[in-house]
Amino acid sequence: LGAACLDGSRPAFWYDAPRAPGTNTSWLLYLDGGGWCYSESECASRANGPLGSSKRSRGGHWPYTGVLDRSTRINPTFASFHRVIFAYCDGASFTGDLAAPLQTSSGPRLRMRGRANIDSIVGELLEMGLADAEAVLLSGASAGGLGALASAERVRAMLPPSVHTFKVLLMSSWFLSDVGAPSACHRTLNPAETVQCRPWHEKMRALASLHNVSLPAACVAAASRADRWRCLL
Repeated sequence: LGAACLDGSRPAFWYDAPRAPGTNTSWLLYLDGGGWCYSESECASRANGPLGSSKRSRGGHWPYTGVLDRSTRINPTFASFHRVIFAYCDGASFTGDLAAPLQTSSGPRLRMRGRANIDSIVGELLEMGLADAEAVLLSGASAGGLGALASAERVRAMLPPSVHTFKVLLMSSWFLSDVGAPSACHRTLNPAETVQCRPWHEKMRALASLHNVSLPAACVAAASRADRWRCLL
């Protein structure tokens, strides 16, 4: 499938089984978050850390509480589910779909393969018991929430016919494009210093181009070529 983190390492995931895994057919698939990289230099820097490489991912501990908590007292609804965290390492909300590695001017070769990472992990999970699932909740936070929204239809199509309930839960901001923003914005840190920044919609347009993002087919079909990046929203 060509799955890879930005640095070329294999994508990773955490899996936590319910106490009686053989009797439970409900799964929670959670896409981790962590912002984005909008340029070659940002992605090259990101590739050296846990958001761009599975070699530098957090250790074997279970990272989160909330809907992922193991405690039925804290998490009475989902603690009994098979719970999976997809590690985030492509920098584009699991939508990167650049066929060939990107040779950066600074030297490193980057892989933008977020879509293939989801496909690869779901394929692995099907062999681990997801093939017998009857209910699946796809979720994610921040950039992972946007990733869950962008990949929901594709993930649903990969699941077996036994899945009679499929839902999406976004624990994420509602990311909007400030199309009326000027070409540069200003954020005053103190009276003597002003920092220039790019409007968010310009950064997301650059991200879509750099990563060749994979987006919901119906949205892409309805948009002009110049506006397809807006399907990230």
